[in-house]
Amino acid sequence: MPRGLAGTFRTIIESGGSISAIVTGEPCQSFPPWPVAHEVGGGAVIPCDYMIETRNQDHVTMLQTALDSMPEKDAMILSVL
Repeated sequence: MPRGLAGTFRTIIESGGSISAIVTGEPCQSFPPWPVAHEVGGGAVIPCDYMIETRNQDHVTMLQTALDSMPEKDAMILSVL
């Protein structure tokens, strides 16, 4: 998972929510907007969709704030069902 989401994911899980990932593609080396493999935060990218279950609306706000602050935000989409 991207480092920018780790804290929010932890909060959701500790509050009784759940998070799972569905892999949507083959792993590959990190590429822009992610750091390149030899930089801090670089390495493998595993394309996936995160399924997040929570009853707390504040978690949605936290997720959006976290995504907005990430350099890779243009490669990620938050959909609320």
